[in-house]
Amino acid sequence: MVRTIVKRDGRIDDFDVNKIAAAIYKAAIAAGGHDKIRAFELAKMVADKLSQKFPAGKSPTIEDIQDTVEKILIENRHAKTAKAYILYRDRRKNVRETKALIAATVGMFTDYLTETDWNVKENANIYTIFSYQSQTTDTRFGKSADFIKLAKEITGNNPITTIVEAEELGPNNTLDAVVVAPCSGNTLAKMANAITDSPVLMATKGLLRNNKPVILAVSTNDALGNNLKNIGMLINIKNVYFVPFGQDNYKRKPYSMVA
Repeated sequence: MVRTIVKRDGRIDDFDVNKIAAAIYKAAIAAGGHDKIRAFELAKMVADKLSQKFPAGKSPTIEDIQDTVEKILIENRHAKTAKAYILYRDRRKNVRETKALIAATVGMFTDYLTETDWNVKENANIYTIFSYQSQTTDTRFGKSADFIKLAKEITGNNPITTIVEAEELGPNNTLDAVVVAPCSGNTLAKMANAITDSPVLMATKGLLRNNKPVILAVSTNDALGNNLKNIGMLINIKNVYFVPFGQDNYKRKPYSMVA
């Protein structure tokens, strides 16, 4: 029987089948269902499957549990509920990466503030480019509007906040290089598959079109998971460079890598 789980930050917590049942029930409601009893039965199946896979003394991760929930839902012909659960799981992942991205950006800006004349010393004209998520997401690290204001104070230039503004960087040959820091798993995946749906991605597209360097500073929890193939693809693209990166905590976050 599974008694403990490994949370995303590596902490150990008690296993609770009721939390699994609640998540399944929420997915069922989103798919048009309302059977709490069936949700608990499915949660019990998930617990049984985990007990078979993880012997005494071994603890599943959150990802292990979520993968098993999806498998049980599909095996028991709850396709609509499985789809709702997968979509919810994907949305939560994007939220986590956005918060991590904002936190890392705050740290980067704070470091720069200790050298207010660094851009003058380097004779550099610096532009900051904000993704749509970082423009609108307020977190415990601060308000998005404050970050945009801070970026202007540091660089002396208005931040680029739309695809239209970012698109002009290419034809006007404005930039010599672009640094995506931190580069989330979401951004890695979109770059590798030629998706251009944000100011940052439009800027990188323009630089590559002009044979200019694009430097990526990876920061993602699934670099050695689903995003490994995307990193491999980008490494082999001309003018794409990576800030040296590696595992930040191989025990607690075995799939995570950071520049």
